[in-house]
Amino acid sequence: MVYHLRELRIRMGLGHAQLAELLHVSRQAYAQYESGKRTPGVDVLRKMSEVLQVPADYLLTEGDVLAEELTGDEKRILDIYRQLDGRGQQTVQTMMVFEHLRFGEDDLPAR
Repeated sequence: MVYHLRELRIRMGLGHAQLAELLHVSRQAYAQYESGKRTPGVDVLRKMSEVLQVPADYLLTEGDVLAEELTGDEKRILDIYRQLDGRGQQTVQTMMVFEHLRFGEDDLPAR
């Protein structure tokens, strides 16, 4: 069974047909994944993780494990990031890589 699909789909502002197209599955297949009547294979699960921008284990875990692991600031930043278009997300990723390199692995602040 896959969890959180409806919540993530709505958060991204997508309908069943739109997400099904992004996952390269039929709308009917996607609806069955979301309702729990069908379990996706590994390839579809991997694509779901990529498209929905969450780890695959989050999709396989009941409960809000992802949110429990994030601080308030991290949740806010993730929400903003998810609202960006592809170009905006790429810009943020590039900036983060440069900041990581600027600090160096040993100089990063402790979490």
